[in-house]
Amino acid sequence: MNQIINFIINFLNGPMYWDSATFLSYAAILTSKTGNLFAYINSGSSDYPHTPLLIWTYALIFKILGPEYWRIGARLLSYSFAFILLFIGYKIIYSYTKNKNNALLIQLLIISDPIFWNQIYLSYFEIPGLLFRILALKNAINGKWKAYLCWGILAIGVRFDNIAYFLTLGIIFLLADLKNKKKIVLTSMLLTSIGAIWLIYHKTSTDWWLFGPTYGFDNSIRSTFQRTLSIFNLPYRKYLFAVFILVSIKAISHKKLTKLTLLTFVFIATNFSVALTTFPLIRYFIPTFWAIKMYIGISVASLYPKKISSLIIGLLIVWSIITGNMYTLSGNGEEMRGLAQELQTKKQFYSQIYPITTNQPILVDFPEDLEMSSADYGFIQKPMNFDPINIDTKNYNSKYCYILVTPTSKQTEGYAKRNFNDLIMVKQSTSQLGRYQLYKSKICQ
Repeated sequence: MNQIINFIINFLNGPMYWDSATFLSYAAILTSKTGNLFAYINSGSSDYPHTPLLIWTYALIFKILGPEYWRIGARLLSYSFAFILLFIGYKIIYSYTKNKNNALLIQLLIISDPIFWNQIYLSYFEIPGLLFRILALKNAINGKWKAYLCWGILAIGVRFDNIAYFLTLGIIFLLADLKNKKKIVLTSMLLTSIGAIWLIYHKTSTDWWLFGPTYGFDNSIRSTFQRTLSIFNLPYRKYLFAVFILVSIKAISHKKLTKLTLLTFVFIATNFSVALTTFPLIRYFIPTFWAIKMYIGISVASLYPKKISSLIIGLLIVWSIITGNMYTLSGNGEEMRGLAQELQTKKQFYSQIYPITTNQPILVDFPEDLEMSSADYGFIQKPMNFDPINIDTKNYNSKYCYILVTPTSKQTEGYAKRNFNDLIMVKQSTSQLGRYQLYKSKICQ
């Protein structure tokens, strides 16, 4: 029993990674330590006008649980958001299928995508942003403008880019047949205005609008559109989208599914309006894939007899699990299979190289520079002696005895091989994504 408890604690207390560490965790820790609710805005870690609700929540968790255990609290909150989202999804599905078995099967289809669980473990903005967005939309459709306003404020408070979502909804609601239509449309405009007020406040504090000086992506319309197409052209996702189109062609003529079909396309369109406001990453489309899978499941359950629909959905689950896990995007860890295991591998590797380097300078790339800088993120117990590498510069400083190369810092390896002719590998560890390697220069023998 103790082993099980220790496993759960170690799992939940795993390192914070990538954007969760570089921005969200950093901002929360800074807020907690300084007591300044908006200190993160000008801290240099933010390149986007992030709203503060989730940051403040994590800051409170850090204040209560301390640096050693705060990650457990953050992940428990993240899993709570996910389970509430699944519960609401189940209620929506059951309202159409009236069949518990099919409703559960459709939920399994929805959660069979590894990116869903990885984003929960990363404890970033995606899952709570989707949850509050769904709750807002659900109340808007039912004409409950006060509840729509409350959930909408929470949605924007968690994710600033939900402003684009509510602006799009307000325009679409003008053409829809809704209960309390006038109030719903005005609420959409009010939510958009709240987002605009935050943007203006952020601009006066930072002197930039949507993208900060450190923003490193090409966010032109052409680039974001091409990136979106490349995401939907990935193995599995392009076939999933094709299945969605085929099902929708048949379902739209079904009286029970006509409204659902239109709502699903509206939901996807609003998700695209959010994603295209910045350089889109796969995780930005979690709402789209969530809606597509739910729609496919509900449509199949409504168009075919129970046994046949259960069989079709079951086959879709198997197909989703197999094909959805056949590829990874290791560049930013967004779809790493077994994310927790991967981070534990890196954490263990850091602990192994610490006594080897004996505090001599280590040349590292992002995100290793952040992971080695503070114990608050969960990778290390004591800060290491490191220097971040600037890949864009050709200047070479021979003071570095050690070079650290990981699966997420491939360009460091190229830099090292160009500038160091006498490297010796002193430590190596292999993971699902690739190799963690520590090199030493002969000069430092």
